[in-house]
Order: sequence, then C-alpha cells, then structure tokens
Amino acid sequence: MKKWKRNKEKGITLIALVITIIVLLILAGVTIAALSGQNGILSNATKSKEANEKGNELDLVKLATSASLIDSQGQPITLSDLQNNLNKQNSNATASQDGEGFIVKFNDSGREYKVDQYGKVEETAGGNGGGSEETGSLPSTAETTPFLPDGFTQKEGTSLDNGLTITDGTNSYVWVEVQKVFIVQQHQKQIIQILKQT
Repeated sequence: MKKWKRNKEKGITLIALVITIIVLLILAGVTIAALSGQNGILSNATKSKEANEKGNELDLVKLATSASLIDSQGQPITLSDLQNNLNKQNSNATASQDGEGFIVKFNDSGREYKVDQYGKVEETAGGNGGGSEETGSLPSTAETTPFLPDGFTQKEGTSLDNGLTITDGTNSYVWVEVQKVFIVQQHQKQIIQILKQT
C-alpha cells in the first residue's frame, strides 16, 4: 500500500483567491462610482472646465470692452473698435450689432455675451446654456453691475442702497456700491492738505 505524502509547499488556496477577487471587484465598483457618478470626479472636472472657459471668455470680452471705451474716449463703443480689441485678445470671437449694443459670440464654444454701447457686459441666455455671470433680477446701476453666481440667491429686502446680500445657504456676501466721486474727493483733500503744508 502506498502512503500519500503531504505536500509541505505553501500556496494560495481557492478560498483566498475568491476573497481577493471579491475585494478587488468591490474596490473597482467604488472607484468607478467615484469617477463617473453624478458628483463624480469626471463630471466635476467637466463642470469646472466649463466654468473656467466661461470666466475666461467673460474676461476677454470685458478687456476688449474696456479697451474700446478707452479708444472711444468716453463716447459710445463702435462695432469696429470692439472687434479690433477682440482680435487683439486672440479671442476667436465675432462681434455683431444688436440694436444699440453688440453681441459677442465665441466661435469655439458658441456662447454669446451682450455688450451695451457704454460697456456693460452680461452673458446672454442664448448661446450655449445659462451662465454663472448672469445678472438675473439683481439690481444694477450705470456704475455697478453685480452678478449672481450659480447656487446663490438674493436675500429679500436687500438692495444696492443698503447693501445687496447674496447667500448660498451657508455663506452670505454683501455687495456695496462705492461712490467713485467720494474717493476722488477724499484724495483731492489729502493732496490739497499736503500742498498747503509744503
């Protein structure tokens, strides 16, 4: 009769292998959910990229508008000045007349921004979806144009006169219009005082 010898070599048992595979599958499921879920890394990255593009476009339009205001020396902006300044910014955007104002359309994204002849810039509802820089129903003046970021609401009873308050439910921010004339007058008083002392 033959005796069976026990193999003294150590190895992985089938149970250990199955447990390892199950753990790896669980980790893969959690990773895929973290990457591709509604609040996953990929969707947040896409939202961040879009918000960044909108911000860059809005900055380019504001820069071109400011340069056009300087070029026009206080007169209403002209279409040719606006388009020339957009071209200087390498913005790949086209300006077109829209009543007394202009529409600036970015060829890559399709987003549009409305510019009035005095330099006020806002994203239009047309183009490629709504925007985080829309003024919505927020009050504005010729000197001040507050914007309402995504996820924020205006607190009732607030205005530019008493401090416009917006909140995201956790944090609150107050937008106060500062009069430019007052600041200039203060600086003029300080300069006059310095000149009198010398």
